[in-house]
Amino acid sequence: MSMEECKLCGQDSTPWHYIHGHICQDCYYRDRWISVKDELPGDEYVLCYQSRPSNPIQVGFRSSHSGYWFPNLYEVTHWMPLPEPPK
Repeated sequence: MSMEECKLCGQDSTPWHYIHGHICQDCYYRDRWISVKDELPGDEYVLCYQSRPSNPIQVGFRSSHSGYWFPNLYEVTHWMPLPEPPK
């Protein structure tokens, strides 16, 4: 697959999403909550939004094998990839 320049960050990357031009995967997911009805994360830690008013946003993990969210997350409605760690 050929590399293209992302219209938002200018980095060369493999094509990920096109909205009036190429957008890389990092820019596409940055600050974007994804509904679990649309897409589920892979076996990775992600930021989760759950419909519990006491603690709605947590870092969690969804097992693709069992389908359960860890640690003890219930009613997860949205998720997004974790940001890059500080340098």
